[in-house]
Amino acid sequence: MKKSNKSLAVFTLILLAVSTNAITTAAHAEADHLEKALVLKRSGNLKGALEEFEKALQKDPNDNVALIDRALMRFDSLGDRQGGFDDINQALKVNMIDAVALRTRADFKSETGDTAGALADYREALKWRPNDALSYANRGILYEQIGKNGLALSDFSRAIALSNDLTAQFNRIRLLTDKNAALASYAKLLRCKAVTPSDYLAQSNAHAYFGYKEKAIALLNLALKNDASYSVAYYNRAVLQAQLGDDKAALADYNKYIELNQNNPKAYYNRSLLREKMNDREGAMNDLKRALELEPQLKLRQANPTPFSLMLS
Repeated sequence: MKKSNKSLAVFTLILLAVSTNAITTAAHAEADHLEKALVLKRSGNLKGALEEFEKALQKDPNDNVALIDRALMRFDSLGDRQGGFDDINQALKVNMIDAVALRTRADFKSETGDTAGALADYREALKWRPNDALSYANRGILYEQIGKNGLALSDFSRAIALSNDLTAQFNRIRLLTDKNAALASYAKLLRCKAVTPSDYLAQSNAHAYFGYKEKAIALLNLALKNDASYSVAYYNRAVLQAQLGDDKAALADYNKYIELNQNNPKAYYNRSLLREKMNDREGAMNDLKRALELEPQLKLRQANPTPFSLMLS
């Protein structure tokens, strides 16, 4: 009898172990969807990444991390701005004080010209996370765009103090009027270890700012090695390669950028000028037409048709 009870107990423990392993495996599989999505995105497989994000959100529609990450991919890499806003607004319905979601929506609003809305979201994000360096860095960029350089410098300095943010360091350099101070800050920026694609972009932009275009391209190559879907790196590399006279390489990068982001009039405008230079008149006219559809004010630029320069973030 005791032997029978012991066997039953052992059998029960085996069943429990199998059940526990099954539950753990299922939970791990769910968590893997988000990780797979991010890996696929970095490799440039955006379709696969989108499928994995969808699976993660089917399991948990209120997963804010997945919603924010998919929003960023939709907005930045796929050119699906409405999809990006839909995801980030859903994340804020789940948690209205999520500082990362608020900052991300502020970035989207800034990019689409909603300055007042962006500033309101940055302010709200910093209310709930006062030490968020990225909110200060990105708000500083917006302040500079609207001509408030004093506020921009203040935000860049705060971001640097909080996390030594590389984007903030570069943007602060551009606002320094003391050349020696700017050069010293440039040297300091280059000593920092780049971790993210935006870090490489900041160092690349600093090289370009001081005239070292080949070094700038080398850092953009590293950014794209880190994340093949990082569209701004293709755009900036195209600008630099065109400036260096490598028209074919520049055209390939504009093509890749536009494949990833189909709603930036500056990219079509720059490619139009490049195609005109390469005697592709039909392609140039088609690109100019698309640029003007997206931004009619570009017609005024035709009086002095020069390419747009580098993106700063």
